[in-house]
Amino acid sequence: NYFSERNIKYNQEYNGLKNHKITSGIEENYYVIKIQNNNTDGSVSNTTVFSQTGYIHSFYLHDHWGENAIWTTYSSLRLSYNNNTNNIYFEPRFAMNYKISPSTHLEASIGKHHQFVQHLSNEDNNITQSIWMISSDRIPVTTSLNTHMGINYKLNDYNFSLNSYTRSVNKLLYYENSIPLVLNDNLTNIKIDIGTSFSRGTEILFRKTTGLFTGWLSYHLNQTKFYFPDLNNGKSFSPNYDRMHEFKTVLITNIFNTDLTATWVFSSGGYYTNLKDLSIGSGYNIMISGNKNSERLGVSHHLDISINKNLKLPKFQIDTGFSIYNLYNNKNISHKRYNPYTAQISVKDIVMFGITPSFFIRIKF
Repeated sequence: NYFSERNIKYNQEYNGLKNHKITSGIEENYYVIKIQNNNTDGSVSNTTVFSQTGYIHSFYLHDHWGENAIWTTYSSLRLSYNNNTNNIYFEPRFAMNYKISPSTHLEASIGKHHQFVQHLSNEDNNITQSIWMISSDRIPVTTSLNTHMGINYKLNDYNFSLNSYTRSVNKLLYYENSIPLVLNDNLTNIKIDIGTSFSRGTEILFRKTTGLFTGWLSYHLNQTKFYFPDLNNGKSFSPNYDRMHEFKTVLITNIFNTDLTATWVFSSGGYYTNLKDLSIGSGYNIMISGNKNSERLGVSHHLDISINKNLKLPKFQIDTGFSIYNLYNNKNISHKRYNPYTAQISVKDIVMFGITPSFFIRIKF
């Protein structure tokens, strides 16, 4: 699976208008994708090669307006042309920041985005296969509308923020590995489901910025739902990467010119499909009969520590560091892997890294 991108960009700024900073530019992205598939059955082998090229021409205009110390706005418009679909795509975006007081300010934003290069991966973990594809008549362009609102408060050495967001995605692509991937020049044999998704979330952050000990506490609440008419009997389901709750705490200090950091992360488990809702299709392919991703894995948590030291010598500088991931060696389950090559489908828990030490040294002349 070969992927190459060439990017050329020209950008300019104009400051002739009072309280406005106007930025504009043009950009070109050129993509080359090649996928080689080797199949061997006994003494017979077959190799197929699929290739794609495409380019995106874009023009963007951005205005940063700050008439006073209270209001600041950011207005943008981006136009993109995709040669494979022969269409022009509009992406308006707007953001604002309002200072209620010297210590408190509000922020909000809304923006439309397009994704022209698609990453096709599946939510089932029995086969590790994923590919990159360029949007075309057969591979639609994914569109998302993102919104954000937040409040930030600062008092002496402490910062507090509360942020919420939504993300609505249209023409979302989903590839199930239960369907064999067959590529040809016109992509007539590829089976990709097209649907929508909606995400919403809230994050609370408390941070200490100065003093002997600094760091932050954060809590993230998120929910994402997929909807595909031809999957899961037409019912919405959660992707396996969705984590509804995540709590993180980071503690940083400096002793004898040595940085010490400790991080603890606690999160909900991901989603998976119950074994009773699976069946074997033709060619030992796993099929999902219903209730896709209706079960949750157990919670996961790990403690990470790191030590970093900087030595400045007359002619060079030495940076060294030592870290340990998952210090107490907790067995966090990443996902479940199903094996169809048995009389009955078997399942195995795939565990993430246990205790993992690492060391680095960097010399700057």
